[in-house]
Amino acid sequence: MRAQWDGRDHALSHVRCGYAVTMNGKRYRYVHIAASQVSGHGELDAALCHQVAEMQKVQAQLVQSTRLCSDAHAGAYWGFDLVEEP
Repeated sequence: MRAQWDGRDHALSHVRCGYAVTMNGKRYRYVHIAASQVSGHGELDAALCHQVAEMQKVQAQLVQSTRLCSDAHAGAYWGFDLVEEP
């Protein structure tokens, strides 16, 4: 898992979390925007990516968006696409 500050987008700052996911014997990469706020309105902490509650939220989101882990790309239209690792 990696965490990083993402760039500014229309005056918003983001914390982007990257997770390694294994589903049905295949490895995937998933990027999740954990927090956003208007730039200059406090600090965002990349440690959010490592919090158990945030990871549980991502896990539940992925299970639902992949049709109970049956289709890695089922949620692509809504931004929940898994990128297959080589």
